[in-house]
Amino acid sequence: MIPEWVNNYIGINFVEHGRDKNGCDCWGLIKMVLKEQFRIDDLIDFSEKYDHTREREKISKLCKEEALNWEPVKKPKAGDVILLRVSGMPTHVGVVVNPPWMLHCEYGKGTVIECYERLGWKNRIEGFYRHVRTI
Repeated sequence: MIPEWVNNYIGINFVEHGRDKNGCDCWGLIKMVLKEQFRIDDLIDFSEKYDHTREREKISKLCKEEALNWEPVKKPKAGDVILLRVSGMPTHVGVVVNPPWMLHCEYGKGTVIECYERLGWKNRIEGFYRHVRTI
């Protein structure tokens, strides 16, 4: 079952460095959802750390560094962050809304809900991470 609050985010347009409902990128969506739904409002912004979402190597390094601040988990729950590989590098994130469903924002799609166990994502999962305040 998908939580009703997810409807507040479906259809937000993808905007590089976007951090609100007028437009966001994948990390902007994570920041919004964790703040509004899980009361976690101290996440780093990252928007000043890269110029363009196509800077995969730079974004991959940022993702790996940030993952060190989170607890890796084997059994995800709502509010956990899923780190996904794109072009072989961990550069994309989504938020688990109810396993196996994630909410994420992607260029060309905007914010959508998808099953991370489907073929297109299943083999691209780098890991699941839980913020220390949701443990």
